[in-house]
Amino acid sequence: MKLKNNLGREKLAGVTLCFGAALGMAFMVANTAPFIASMLAVIVVGVYINIVSGKW
Repeated sequence: MKLKNNLGREKLAGVTLCFGAALGMAFMVANTAPFIASMLAVIVVGVYINIVSGKW
């Protein structure tokens, strides 16, 4: 995957931290509602890949 983003180090680090926090929340929700947690995790990963690849 070729990365064509114009984020810079600080913004990319912030996006990565938010990505980690959102995945952590998805794993916390997975104990009570695994289907909702899996949907949330797929959405978060998709948004992160779109941001990092420069398509969004």
